[in-house]
Amino acid sequence: MNLVDKLQSHSLAAGAAIGLVLGSVAGVAWPVSVPPPPEHASAGWSLPPELSSLRPPEKEFSIVRDAPAWGGANDNETGAKESGWRLVGIIARPEAVGLVAVEGGRNTRVRVGETLPDGARLAGITAAGIIFEKDGCRQERLLYAAESEQSQACASAKK
Repeated sequence: MNLVDKLQSHSLAAGAAIGLVLGSVAGVAWPVSVPPPPEHASAGWSLPPELSSLRPPEKEFSIVRDAPAWGGANDNETGAKESGWRLVGIIARPEAVGLVAVEGGRNTRVRVGETLPDGARLAGITAAGIIFEKDGCRQERLLYAAESEQSQACASAKK
């Protein structure tokens, strides 16, 4: 079998080999040309400032580092000490129930109309917290927060 018969029987492989040889010859024959830089590009640049200047002062950083992961910034103030409980969960189905963590490690479920561990009455449950009445004042406690938000009338009556 001569060379022509072999090329005809393996035409795909022969075409690929011829293309590879021609492409290699063309790549070597024509040199690579580098395009000139654009006119608007400036050659002057500098490194960014040191990263240490971007870090906040230790005093400011310690406030964030030492803050509690859940709840407000004032968890250790009056809200938790007055009531002795925190709202730690809300169950929406089949019936709305608030999960309350009591000091001492007990967790209790409280439904609308029932009393909370400090004697307040649960008036309603929202997606973000609960609404309860204590001493004739309506208050709201958000999920994981220790403090309660009192209505304007209750806050002015206590002063």
